[in-house]
Amino acid sequence: MSMKAIRETHGVPAKRGQRVRFTLEGSAPRLGTIRSANGGSLYVQFDGEGFT
Repeated sequence: MSMKAIRETHGVPAKRGQRVRFTLEGSAPRLGTIRSANGGSLYVQFDGEGFT
């Protein structure tokens, strides 16, 4: 699934290079950058980490 398909399917404005905040219930939010998409998943490189 492409980035365009993810935007259309989930109604989100996801684009490569966009900054995001990821939050799990009960955890502190994590900030990162969208790097790519594959198979309906977004790959995010979180700040301070060297991998997606």
